[in-house]
Amino acid sequence: MSDPVKKYYDKVLELLSIIMKDEKERIERAADIITERVTKNEGLLYALGTGHSMLIVQEMFARAGGLMPVNAILDPAISPLFQSKALEVERMSGYARILLNYYGLTNNDVLMVISTSGINAVPVEACMEAKKVGAYVIGLTSVEWSSKIPQESVNKRNKYGKRLYEVADLVIDTHVPFGDAVVRIGDFIKPVAPVSTVIGSFIVNSIVAKVAENCYKKGIEPPIWASSNVPGGDEMDAPYFKKYRFSRIKHF
Repeated sequence: MSDPVKKYYDKVLELLSIIMKDEKERIERAADIITERVTKNEGLLYALGTGHSMLIVQEMFARAGGLMPVNAILDPAISPLFQSKALEVERMSGYARILLNYYGLTNNDVLMVISTSGINAVPVEACMEAKKVGAYVIGLTSVEWSSKIPQESVNKRNKYGKRLYEVADLVIDTHVPFGDAVVRIGDFIKPVAPVSTVIGSFIVNSIVAKVAENCYKKGIEPPIWASSNVPGGDEMDAPYFKKYRFSRIKHF
């Protein structure tokens, strides 16, 4: 039996190579848009992911290298902490409108929506609601997988009958394969070792790095939220936290 760790490592490297080849330009475009709207116009970067995709949003919001101001949409009802509940809620039509009304998007804001399948009601309807107020929408989704889902299934999952890649202003393809997991062990029916979180984290942190470079080139102090486990991180965060915490940064 071949080494499963090596197989997983090779598959992750393969997908990252595809991202660098096919999606780098879109990653840089996303960073340019965020720089313009968020850092220059004092908008916010909203990040939304349901189920396991919320792990990427949390990582972006809380850890070193995360953009500040990021307004992570961290709703327990659609989080991986309550996965069985999230599976139900993420398919509920109208829930995205409730979320975004609470958070209060404006036309200076950017909404980043992360969804591997890209067909559930919350991510698709969030895009549509955001565009109504003039916010720019960036979608991270597996285009090939999503495109192969029968239209009948899409129609059942969201009222627009659309996929995320059809409604976002800018789409970054995660190239995550059907079923997400990539390592086969013997004659097990299902593969193991998913890649969506690894690939998604790479993409969002690449965007963060590019935004920081854009700010540096423009002479703008990058609004970086440092991780609290970095020496001096709390002090670095203090002015940004004070500015946004009691105005627009909030969680459902």
